[in-house]
Amino acid sequence: MYGVVAEDSFNGGIKLDAEQVVSLAEMRAQQARALKLYRQYYALNETVLQELATIITPYKTEVGLPLVIEYRNAQAKAQLKSNWLIRPEDELIETLNALEWQAEVVMK
Repeated sequence: MYGVVAEDSFNGGIKLDAEQVVSLAEMRAQQARALKLYRQYYALNETVLQELATIITPYKTEVGLPLVIEYRNAQAKAQLKSNWLIRPEDELIETLNALEWQAEVVMK
């Protein structure tokens, strides 16, 4: 939401005059830098990655957030950056979290 906050002398509080209202997903896409996914090293295999591609494919878009996958184990950490742009919808993030992916929207 974009707008102006001001003192409301009539009610004795504050008021917000909205100029524009956008969804949380739209705000994420405008204000974030990437959608980063984490997964434990022992839980990554070809099946898990194919499942991830199936889940994310409907959220691919021409304008969105770059997808970054971070892989960690005791010795090292690697980030895999894809050329996919993703719409950061609530449903996608909730689905990923339910499937043991840690989804994080990286802010600018």
